[in-house]
Amino acid sequence: MGAGRQAIEDHLRREGIKARVGPAHGIYYQVSYELPVPPPLVSIIMPSTLEKPETLTCLQSVLGKTDYQPFELIILATEAHLAAAGGILRWPD
Repeated sequence: MGAGRQAIEDHLRREGIKARVGPAHGIYYQVSYELPVPPPLVSIIMPSTLEKPETLTCLQSVLGKTDYQPFELIILATEAHLAAAGGILRWPD
């Protein structure tokens, strides 16, 4: 075990933080924190004009690749953008 990893683990232990330390990108370290039970709500905020197909692609990506629970997805758009968007807000079943 490297000195850098040991220093990080020692710090986490002193602070009473439950986490694992692993390698990341060669010479760096990644700290993976243990989630509390129950895990906190995470808010994903997506500003959008709702005018481009990328909006739907982004929504599908977030909803399809996110396995964390609980989360909420907040889409920020003006009333004008909402009116212009029409059917984009109808999510497929």
